Amino acid sequence: MTSELYIPTFTSKTKVMKKRVSAVVIVLVCLGGVACIKTLSTSSVGLPQLAFDNIEALASGESSAYRCYGIGDVDCHGDKVDKMYSGYSLK
Repeated sequence: MTSELYIPTFTSKTKVMKKRVSAVVIVLVCLGGVACIKTLSTSSVGLPQLAFDNIEALASGESSAYRCYGIGDVDCHGDKVDKMYSGYSLK
């Protein structure tokens, strides 16, 4: 008995099978890529309502009702007064 090394040869069936497996892998990768692109394109990065409320508050300025009393060093919209009451702040 001689010890011979078995070297498999690629038959036409093996080549066909490799091509089929390669084609299936390529199709699956393409489908996965399309699914990722579709997911990324449909998800909208929007601001929550709280952020819009904050932006609106900043844009409206501080034109709330205010009252100015006395004569002093506090600036009350161009006048120097002793106290200025505005919203929740006391200056």
